[in-house]
Amino acid sequence: MRFLSTIKKRAEEGFTLVEILIIAPVVIIVISGFIALIITMVGDVLAIRDRNNMAFEIRNTLDRIEQDTRLSTQFLTTSNTLLSPQGSDNNFTGTAAFSNTNSLILGTLTTDKNPTDTTRQLVFYAKQPNDCGPQQSYNRPFISKTMYFIKNGSLWRRSYLFNWNQNATPNDETLCSAPWQQNSCSPGYTASRCQTNDVEMMQNVSSFSVKYYATPQSTTDIGAINALSATSIEVTINGQKTIAGRSVTNAGTVRAAKINNIDADLAAPTTPTVSSTVSGPNTITFSWPAVPAATSYNVSYNINGGSWVNATNDSTTTSFSVNAYRNDTVTIQVSARNSTGTSAADQEAATLPLWTDCDLKNGWVNYSPTPGYSGAAYTKTNNDIVVLKGMIKSGTVTDGTTVCTLPPGLRPAYPQIFQNSSPDSASRIDVWPDGNVTISNANAGWVSLENIRFVASTASYTWTNLTLSNGWTNFGSPYPPALQYTTDTVGRVIVRGMIVQGTFADQTLIAALPASKQPSQYLIFPARGGSGFNALGINYAAGRGIESKGGINPNGWYSPQAIYYPSSFAGWSSLTFQNSWSNFGSGFTTAQYTKASDGLVTIKGIIKGGTSSGTLPVAQLPAGYRPKEKVLVHTISAAGYSRLDIDTDGKIYPVIANTTYTGLDGISFMGDQ
Repeated sequence: MRFLSTIKKRAEEGFTLVEILIIAPVVIIVISGFIALIITMVGDVLAIRDRNNMAFEIRNTLDRIEQDTRLSTQFLTTSNTLLSPQGSDNNFTGTAAFSNTNSLILGTLTTDKNPTDTTRQLVFYAKQPNDCGPQQSYNRPFISKTMYFIKNGSLWRRSYLFNWNQNATPNDETLCSAPWQQNSCSPGYTASRCQTNDVEMMQNVSSFSVKYYATPQSTTDIGAINALSATSIEVTINGQKTIAGRSVTNAGTVRAAKINNIDADLAAPTTPTVSSTVSGPNTITFSWPAVPAATSYNVSYNINGGSWVNATNDSTTTSFSVNAYRNDTVTIQVSARNSTGTSAADQEAATLPLWTDCDLKNGWVNYSPTPGYSGAAYTKTNNDIVVLKGMIKSGTVTDGTTVCTLPPGLRPAYPQIFQNSSPDSASRIDVWPDGNVTISNANAGWVSLENIRFVASTASYTWTNLTLSNGWTNFGSPYPPALQYTTDTVGRVIVRGMIVQGTFADQTLIAALPASKQPSQYLIFPARGGSGFNALGINYAAGRGIESKGGINPNGWYSPQAIYYPSSFAGWSSLTFQNSWSNFGSGFTTAQYTKASDGLVTIKGIIKGGTSSGTLPVAQLPAGYRPKEKVLVHTISAAGYSRLDIDTDGKIYPVIANTTYTGLDGISFMGDQ
């Protein structure tokens, strides 16, 4: 009992200090061990959790890569330069290319809905080559680029789409439907180029590698340099992070094959090689061989160094024609383009000839060149006046025989009848809307094509109908609907028509002209009548205008054709007479000359009194107002028919003239010298 009493007493008194000092370390050691065990267990749990999470992230990333691979058309070695800000330099203005040495670059088909949607359709370009609709699946598909790359230890996915539109009028960027895929950029970029952010596929990526295989069954890596020829890839991702003092790693690999083989990386086209051909008297056609991969061509041109005019041709058109005028130089620039880019431009220049030779028919040939006369040729000035020139001979003289045919663009809107020279007489030449130039009342010895001047049907001039007087009426179809006039761009008045049955006595008014369209002095032009040679007067007096000149009875019809300057024109220079010739005076025109901006030299005047000889000139035109070849024209004189020759030195010879009076009115030629 005493022993138990002692123990009870000690228990009531507690542990001594010595006992506590002995017990405390033991307790601490036990607790520390327990905490260490708990920490170890928690660390293991965290490591396992993160390793599992990493495995999930790797698997999820590889699944997305596999999905993109199956939609891809090519494995690319480079993305090529990208539009800002989607370059590999990863700033908000980056354009640098991605390389497959450290990235995976896929050319991927785009779709109009999510690729996992069973109703999605591929997106195609319009007009390449078919219209959108049932045949669009035969067009070029719209391809995007998908890049997987490492940035700041994370694996990112970027989507890149070329510029596109859905214009009502298609160009080489027009799509038949809008793609579901969108451009992505680094997070934080908000400008219009990108509609979404890059996707961060996973963090803590220690390595990302791709192997390329020629076939899905192959086990030989052909290397990144040969990615374009690969059909299958193997992607390996290694992840690594530190958690609770532990290095957590995981890895995953996927093997995937593409199921398409379309050139995704359409290269920017090469520069076209342009050549030129004069395809008509007023047309130059430029052409170039088709450029591989080009979907359109940018074309710009200027005339004589003026402003550039822009045009665009589609991929099937490899030529472009430019209409201009005689002696104009056309310069063209052509570059090829597609949705990837535009090539450098090739430049070509060509000059239109001053004249185009007539293709003579029915036995007619050019007059012997030894006298210096021009061969038959035609041209059109820059204000749409068609001019013929030349001497021909030896052909069929049956009335209505075709001499040559003018090309489209150099034809009259209605038939026009001109009076021209044959040996010692006046012949008749008709020019028809189909371009045929026919001859009547001609002499096979020779015929001059000078004096034929008319407005091309393509001109945009407005014609004014005149009111006829003194029994004159319009002939009607197929000739002009009325006797009418217009004013060209240099201010010349042009008269055309076909009239019948009026009074033909000298100075009988046919139709009054507005005062602004009257000449400053009285003009007399050759004008064909139904019975042959005749003349036409244009009176400057108030209330007057176009007049008949008597002579031979027009016998049913009269062809007034004239080009002249109105009284407001002040650009005349006076001829200096030789060999006793002088102005007739009395209100008739003074002998003068001028040259318009289109190069047409015009002479007017009624002269008298000189020496009528084919060897002594009336006057001499100065340099710049002379023809390139000798010109033979016929005019009006007191004896009726008159002939003058103008030589290349500018001398005007009265080969057949009358000293009472001889007319110079109606003489015009191109001053090409």
